[in-house]
Amino acid sequence: MRGYCLQAQHLPKMDLFGSVDPYCVLRLGNQERKSRIIKKNYNPEWKEDFVFNITDEKEELMLSLYDWDRTSKDELIGVARVKVTVLLL
Repeated sequence: MRGYCLQAQHLPKMDLFGSVDPYCVLRLGNQERKSRIIKKNYNPEWKEDFVFNITDEKEELMLSLYDWDRTSKDELIGVARVKVTVLLL
């Protein structure tokens, strides 16, 4: 199965100086893929394609959006979950 990280829009200010450095993490079972970090962008466009091996069609693809931070732990912006059966239609 292919997972595609296209874009995000209208992200909130996450850093002390009002910027956001977003990246996304896609997880399916124990498989994980990470997009590149796009610095200081509230409407990032990754347009990245990822490949996953499906072992159970009952699993969910989880997409987590993070704000990268140089000096502290990366902050979670949001999460979305999609059932694999929906993606296979």
